[in-house]
Amino acid sequence: MGDLVTWLRAQLDEDEQVALEVLAERTTDDGPDNGVQIDESGRLLIGGADYAIRATVTAHILRHSPNRVLAEVEAKRRILDLYEWAAIRRSQQPDDRLHLGEQAVAEQALWHLAEPYADRPGYRDEWRPT
Repeated sequence: MGDLVTWLRAQLDEDEQVALEVLAERTTDDGPDNGVQIDESGRLLIGGADYAIRATVTAHILRHSPNRVLAEVEAKRRILDLYEWAAIRRSQQPDDRLHLGEQAVAEQALWHLAEPYADRPGYRDEWRPT
């Protein structure tokens, strides 16, 4: 599982970097929400440019802001930290049946955490949840 943890941390680093780049780029905008707005007809305005996008798509874009991405990256890193802590704990008592059950659950959780990144290079089919 070490390979998966390392690979997943790299994906989170990439998500974080993109979100930080967007935030840095948007700091020059003067409008509310750093230049991203919805006008009264539901059209998306980015940096003053008008985009004809359905209101549901606009709401989705605004909901998945760089700040939310950064919060999700941090939460996923904490989950990985817990997984690694549990792995250390298991290695200290390898014959404990409770720890073996915890290991199975933790591995499934880790696979589910990685699943949204399955389209990225380096993802292995063996990591797919069962």
